[in-house]
Amino acid sequence: MRKPLRFAVALLALSIASCQRTEAPVRVSLISLIANPQQYTGKRVQVAGFVHLEFEGNAIYLHQDDAVHPLYKNGLWVEFEASVIPDAKRCNDHYVIVTGIFNAKDQGHMGLWSGSITNISRIYARPAC
Repeated sequence: MRKPLRFAVALLALSIASCQRTEAPVRVSLISLIANPQQYTGKRVQVAGFVHLEFEGNAIYLHQDDAVHPLYKNGLWVEFEASVIPDAKRCNDHYVIVTGIFNAKDQGHMGLWSGSITNISRIYARPAC
């Protein structure tokens, strides 16, 4: 009777420990994500770009001009975890680095972008905003 109980406790401890580990993000350029989307789909990525937030148009772009002159295909739709939204608002219209999950199939509102980065858990500006 004790062996199955010990086994169950050990299995539970291992599963809890594995849930707490966070996969290190793949540092990748926005250009690589756009050019080779299937290579990165489903992976946790860290990418730099210009973030612009607006109703039905939250995105990260290669350059500020891509946001100003809506060149949607030069960008990715972005969705933030709730805890990161205040930081995202402070970093609006700045060059940033974000960490989240890349999805080539989800192309944002009306399918305008070249993919998306969702579950963004970190955003910070360069220089700090």
